Amino acid sequence: MVLWLVLGGCSLKSGWFRRADHDGAAQAYNSAGNAFRIAKSFEQAKAAFLKASDEQYHCNSLYQSGKALELAGQMAKELKQMEEAFELTQRAGLLFRENGTPDTASQVFQRAAKLAEGVNDKKAIELYAMAVEMFEIEDKTRQAADTLGKSIRLMVKHKQYEDCISHMQRQIELYQSVGSYPPICRIVVGLIVVHLAHGDPVAADEMFKTAIAVPGFPDSDEAIAIEQLLDACEKGDADALALAVSQPVFTYQDNELAKLARDLKVEGDLKISKPVQELHQGKVPPLTVTRTSPGMETRQTGQTAVSEEEQQSLDPGEEMEQKELEERQKNRTEGLEEEVPQEAPPQAAEQSEYDEEFEEGLS
Repeated sequence: MVLWLVLGGCSLKSGWFRRADHDGAAQAYNSAGNAFRIAKSFEQAKAAFLKASDEQYHCNSLYQSGKALELAGQMAKELKQMEEAFELTQRAGLLFRENGTPDTASQVFQRAAKLAEGVNDKKAIELYAMAVEMFEIEDKTRQAADTLGKSIRLMVKHKQYEDCISHMQRQIELYQSVGSYPPICRIVVGLIVVHLAHGDPVAADEMFKTAIAVPGFPDSDEAIAIEQLLDACEKGDADALALAVSQPVFTYQDNELAKLARDLKVEGDLKISKPVQELHQGKVPPLTVTRTSPGMETRQTGQTAVSEEEQQSLDPGEEMEQKELEERQKNRTEGLEEEVPQEAPPQAAEQSEYDEEFEEGLS
């Protein structure tokens, strides 16, 4: 391995009668890089591949220079240097594009974007866009549309709804250009979900009306599910919305879109609890009768008193009814508590008559 490095350095020496052999140095550094890679000395391998790339560039061999850079990126990945890994891979893709090999460039850009995901999602979106451009140059429309879907997933994740909507519309156009309609139904579902999450139900409804013209869409499961979703949002029915987004049409979407659909909410969904409803409907507990003695009754209400909070919650009409009820109850109670005139005991009446007769006999 060291011998290859020494040989590469010797190849770059020049003098009066000797030119630097960049091609020989590139081959020597490339061989050293492979040897270090096999020995799992990834740091030395990365350095060797970078030197090989520089020498290939001096030889105007852009393709081979890009290959060496791609290998250096793989070594950085093994070292868990993810940011450097996707940067080196991107540089390799740019060299392939400059060399006039867009097919290879598109694949390398996709690999660079994959390395950038989770580290720099913004950069990953840019790399996916570069890959789409290369696919379109090669007239690989279907691959371009599929790659757009990967960047859309990242946009949804970071709530970049406006960019997401434009990319999804572009994706629909690409599939329409090749007559591939089944994927369009799935994209329309995701696009309407994004419109609703973005707070634009009018645009969602317009998109649904436009999608009706897509062959096969009106009779699809996607159309039925979307119609139920829009109807639930229009009525503000949270239960119907939850039922709609639980259908496979939404749950089988990409993970980020499925989560976005599950998190959709409706506005103004307030439900009054049953006790409050009964209070506002003016329902009063019925009177109960308790017998205390024969011929006497005491009437009570099932509710002894109305709390201050409930009294404030009653409207004026209900408050009047409550006051009248309490007044009637008070009157009944006072009427029952009035003292009844007591008759003289029978023995006292007989005694008074006997005294009167005795006084007449004496006289």
